[in-house]
Amino acid sequence: MNIGEALKQYRTNAGLTQKEFTQNILSPAHYSKIERNLHEISANDLLKLLSQNKIRYSDFFSSLDQNNVNDQDEKLSEQLLSAYYDRNLDKAKEIYTQINTSNDDLLKLQAQLILNTRDRKIVCVRMNISLILFP
Repeated sequence: MNIGEALKQYRTNAGLTQKEFTQNILSPAHYSKIERNLHEISANDLLKLLSQNKIRYSDFFSSLDQNNVNDQDEKLSEQLLSAYYDRNLDKAKEIYTQINTSNDDLLKLQAQLILNTRDRKIVCVRMNISLILFP
């Protein structure tokens, strides 16, 4: 399951329309495209949606499909964490470039969050349908 599918599942389970679910955070038209994986969503907007709808971040992100993590992705994840803890930003950026070719949504967001944390930047990370977060 990807981000758009997970959002739709939470929304429909709550019995809400797209307008009710987005609560003026996003336009219903834009949100509809996110659910159908046709548009991007920022990390900021995603977290606002989850908060406004009282969806725990950990519950939401654990609902994403984590079964397609292959050995290469696991290796990249370990290398990324190692580079982070070693404070080797150049190595982390190199690994990030490799991770962007992965199909693992969680791994991609993990990489984005690590780089932003490491750079000590507070940014609105633009995400596409391949959003991920630490498991």
